[in-house]
Amino acid sequence: QLIAGSLPLFDPYGWHPEVGLDAAIALLGWSCKRSDGGTPTEALERLRAACSRGPVLVGPVDMGLLLYQPGTPNADGGDHYAVVLAADQDSVELHDPHGHPYAT
Repeated sequence: QLIAGSLPLFDPYGWHPEVGLDAAIALLGWSCKRSDGGTPTEALERLRAACSRGPVLVGPVDMGLLLYQPGTPNADGGDHYAVVLAADQDSVELHDPHGHPYAT
C-alpha cells in the first residue's frame, strides 16, 4: 500500500499487529491479559487497576488523538501502541516509543 502514491505503508493485507505482539511477548517469557470492550468509564477503571500491578501495554489507540503528538487533535485512524505507567483520576502517564517518554 502506498500513501500519496509514493510512501510505502508496511501493513500487509490481513496482518494484525496483535499477532506480532503475542509472539514477541511469548519470546520474552512474559505474559499479558488482554482486555477490551465496555464503556469508557469501565475501560478507565480496568486501566487504573492494571496499572496498580505494573506497566500496561495499550493499543491500538488512534495516534491522532494523543494530544502530545504534533498536529493533534485530529483522529486520523493511525493505530499506535504505548505503555501506560500510571493512571489516576485526572491523567495518564505513558511511555510512547514514538519519541515521547513520560508523556501525559
